[in-house]
Amino acid sequence: MTKIYTKLAEVESLINQNQVGIILTDTVYGIVCHAQNPECVERIYEIKKRDLNKPPIIIISNLEQIKEFGIELNASLELIIKQYWPGSNSLIFELKKPASQKKFEYLHRGTNSLAIRLPEYLRNLELLDLVNRTGPLATSSANLHGEPTITQISDLKTEVINKINFIVDSGKCDNHSSN
Repeated sequence: MTKIYTKLAEVESLINQNQVGIILTDTVYGIVCHAQNPECVERIYEIKKRDLNKPPIIIISNLEQIKEFGIELNASLELIIKQYWPGSNSLIFELKKPASQKKFEYLHRGTNSLAIRLPEYLRNLELLDLVNRTGPLATSSANLHGEPTITQISDLKTEVINKINFIVDSGKCDNHSSN
């Protein structure tokens, strides 16, 4: 049975135990898991019937977490990052090292690039605190593939609820995303 929580901090241990759940991300309700666990990421695809060729978004809480994916930052890249982050923009980072391309194939799905987002601090402090403690999260919107995004828990499909481990109900959101 899927357990419902009201605080993101309550699910830290569940994410660290490689469970998959639904939380309010910085844009909409999303199915999330630890980004460094290939089996959990595959569950996201199964749960939402997601196109297997479409990579998930990775949420980070600080720039250091980009390095976990073999991405090297340089001065010109950092200038670009500062224009868009923190915020609700996902930036695409190319994986240039063959070892990173192979290791993170379950995330990049053959594109050799990762879509990463660093949410805005003030609006998403609880989310960023969670990601600080768990590490980067892989996410995709909590709707079934091709259906409208989920802006409140009551809109979740039963078939999604039955396949996840936890839900954090943070009320209605009015942001929108198409991930």
